[in-house]
Amino acid sequence: MVYRLVNKRKLREHVGCRYFKKYLLVIKGSHSIFYKNYYDWRKVCKEYRDVDDAVRFNDAWRWRKQKAIIRSFHNLIVAFRSYLEHIKGFVKKEHTSDEFREYIGGQLSVFENDELTNFVVVLRDMMVHRQIYPLVSKGILKDNHKNREKDMYHFQSINREKVEEYVNSSIRDKIKKEIVTTFLQAQPQDIDIESILDQYFIGINTLHREIIFGYISAFKDALMVFSDVAAVHLKDFNDNDPINRLQLRYLQFMLHNHERFCQSTSTDKS
Repeated sequence: MVYRLVNKRKLREHVGCRYFKKYLLVIKGSHSIFYKNYYDWRKVCKEYRDVDDAVRFNDAWRWRKQKAIIRSFHNLIVAFRSYLEHIKGFVKKEHTSDEFREYIGGQLSVFENDELTNFVVVLRDMMVHRQIYPLVSKGILKDNHKNREKDMYHFQSINREKVEEYVNSSIRDKIKKEIVTTFLQAQPQDIDIESILDQYFIGINTLHREIIFGYISAFKDALMVFSDVAAVHLKDFNDNDPINRLQLRYLQFMLHNHERFCQSTSTDKS
């Protein structure tokens, strides 16, 4: 009993434990929110696409599904924005090195100034600030390269002119306005919002990986020692304080991925 308590105290006071809980677990929790919202959005869109036209044109069914699609769309774009705002605030208040804050700040700055990010922010503002529900379910014929025939492709759309109208009437920041306008000019009249949000999801996941790996690089030695000590402790005792087996597997998984990422990066450079 005394041995277990001493080990738990050592684990709890280990600097790697503080880094793991203070940085990696906090960022993982923030990431999980928009990750769940993204797959909820994908699910309701798929349910709308995958039914027969006879069902889709049933007014009561369509009203229920479109209401669920709007709600999921709203939740997703708000979650995307909340994640970025949380990470920006998190980086500013944490006492890490100036070099590290500059690195993470640079990653965030590039992502924040991207055309796609600015467009998603405009969508969020349209939904939240004006209570506008701009989605329209569309169906178009597209070439099927497998059988050389045309298939009906259903997707959630936003009318480009309506977004342009909002941009011209509501955005005062000239740089942001120019970025979004340039993005919109490259889009068709009926913007495929599902495709846009898929691209954005990939981009924000890549950013998330860069941030996580940045923290692991900064505190790698302490995290690796903590991982080894925690593994030995949990092999002997079934304790969940200060780290449980699921959290340990996550830490080991991220350390392994970071190692593979560093090896692939060094290989590419050579």
